[in-house]
Amino acid sequence: MKKISNIISFLLLILLYNFTKDSNMFLLTLSFSMLIIYTSIFSTTSIKSKLETLYNKKYYYSINKIFKNSIILVTIITLVLTLISYLTSLLINIKGLSIVNISMCVYLLTSTIIKLEGEYISIIKSKKLGNNLLNIYNIVNNILLLIIIILLYKVFKLENYLNISILYLISLIPFIIINILIYIFIFKNKKEVQKREENKLNYIKETKKILVTNKISTIFNIIQSSYIYLIIVILYSILTNKYNYNYDTIGIYITSIYFYGINTIYFIYKIIKSIYIDKFNEIKDKIINKENYNLINIINKIVSLSISLTILLIIISKPLNNLLFNNKDMNIILNVSYILVFYILYNLIINLNIICNKEKNIIITLFTGLIITLITSIPIINSSYRMGYNLVGGSLISIILGITISIIIGIILIKKKLKLSLLNNFNDILNMIYENIIYSLVLVLFTFIVKVNINSIIKSILVIIFYIFITIIFYITKEKITKKKVQ
Repeated sequence: MKKISNIISFLLLILLYNFTKDSNMFLLTLSFSMLIIYTSIFSTTSIKSKLETLYNKKYYYSINKIFKNSIILVTIITLVLTLISYLTSLLINIKGLSIVNISMCVYLLTSTIIKLEGEYISIIKSKKLGNNLLNIYNIVNNILLLIIIILLYKVFKLENYLNISILYLISLIPFIIINILIYIFIFKNKKEVQKREENKLNYIKETKKILVTNKISTIFNIIQSSYIYLIIVILYSILTNKYNYNYDTIGIYITSIYFYGINTIYFIYKIIKSIYIDKFNEIKDKIINKENYNLINIINKIVSLSISLTILLIIISKPLNNLLFNNKDMNIILNVSYILVFYILYNLIINLNIICNKEKNIIITLFTGLIITLITSIPIINSSYRMGYNLVGGSLISIILGITISIIIGIILIKKKLKLSLLNNFNDILNMIYENIIYSLVLVLFTFIVKVNINSIIKSILVIIFYIFITIIFYITKEKITKKKVQ
């Protein structure tokens, strides 16, 4: 069900673009990038493990107490985040941003509470329902958003900040409906346990532990999501204050790249992650159990796939851009395609470090990359602008630079901790490079036969299918040649 939810979310993203392409959605971009940071704060929040332990001991009073306390704590933290969002909007000083940010925090609270309720239900009532409750909420919310987007941008003519606020606040409808149903079918007939068990549990302390169940993963998620928000703010400030661009020009350009483009790349990343998640879990278990494994070989395979996908994205960027965004003025896919390989490698290396290295070293690695991006962003943005590149080109380069620094430090830490020799695998690395060079040449040669610089939607679909087919044929042929060499 999670995959269905992700697909619907992506389709909603494309629909939103096509309905609002003439509107300045910068407020959505800014608030959504802040939402990702806030969501990261609750990324490892979980009551499931604790409730399961208490349920096995039949501590029903404690289960209810922990659940209620966790809801209260999340609400308090969200209120603090709402205040921060409001103050931030005053500093940035864009009309309607404060209302949009407050609405965004309402969505944050509803989705987090639904997540906790799902974990509670999975322990005390139905595991299947509990595990899927958040996905059900997301699917219903997305369907409602689909209807509301059509009404707001094709029927009603409200101010844009009100439209965006409504898009966030619509989450209250599925939230209220789900909670009414939960009350009727679960809580109404449930006997409240009034007697406290003699377990001497410190409920406040236990609730605090629930907030962050994995400290380093939470820090990683927060820092990773901070790149986009901070760069957007810096880029907006430079273009408005130094180069005197008007709000609409900046807003449309930044939104195209940092909302629609980056979210498209993230969707592709999720697909790759779903392919390699079992392999990664296998590596994780072997590292923890100190078993033998060929880590470099697995990393090479993932990196090679990432590079190949990036090359394919660059080649088919024009037809894919036509299909998804139908934008003849800006190739959104081409602008963001090259960040894919860095994003995948960054996540892979940091997650491997989380398994085998000290928290202190990982935090230093993460903050070093972010600080490098912040320090270099202004000079790189200014330099790229003077050289005639597009408005966001320099900001993307500064993100890639910071991520690359973190990747290099992360590789050094893994090498020292797991005592890996990169020189022994130098031939494999060379083979990976040669393979992708040949793959690039094959695709480039085919562009002389099957043109990629087209505008027709139907032709775009056919071109995308053709180059995906060529890619499949290339790798099937490569695998057969490799097997023959081994034999």
